[in-house]
Amino acid sequence: NKGVELLVEAYILLKSKYRNLRLLIKDSSNLYGKTLKDVVCKMAKYERNKNLDLSKLNDVITISENLDIKNLNRIYNIADAYVSPYYGEGFNLPALEAAACGIPILVTSGGATDDYFSKKIGLKIESKKRNNSHEKIYLEPNFESLIDSIETLVNYSISCGGEIGSKYVHQNFSWRKVTDMLIKELSL
Repeated sequence: NKGVELLVEAYILLKSKYRNLRLLIKDSSNLYGKTLKDVVCKMAKYERNKNLDLSKLNDVITISENLDIKNLNRIYNIADAYVSPYYGEGFNLPALEAAACGIPILVTSGGATDDYFSKKIGLKIESKKRNNSHEKIYLEPNFESLIDSIETLVNYSISCGGEIGSKYVHQNFSWRKVTDMLIKELSL
């Protein structure tokens, strides 16, 4: 549901154009047993990916272990963007955490992140709602929109993230603010 294969495909295509482009993936192999290698093997089976230069993945950094808040904060602070082209999410707290650190976020439009998204914190990846064979609804992120959003961050000084984005998150989504809203709703 995380859209990692879309992100990896976008990275491969953009790496030739932007040699300094880097990708760090915090995977969940310790929780779900799925590694970047598994994702790449699955991608290689699809006809549309047969011409992808998988050697472009040689410099991708993967972190599999759980991180404490200090190390997680270090990762957010070295990042230029947090990219999440998800098909489905419950809330996507890491995107909000990144925005709180002033990192521009790129997230799928129409999903869970719509609850807190603002142009002050990032860009949206266009998507369409789809039904799978089990009649479950999911989002299909638009690949061209993902590419365009990444290139916008790479090429242009956009007014999202940074101090303005961080301030927006801290003012609107602190634990205190959310708790106060819950208490108000529960006391009705």
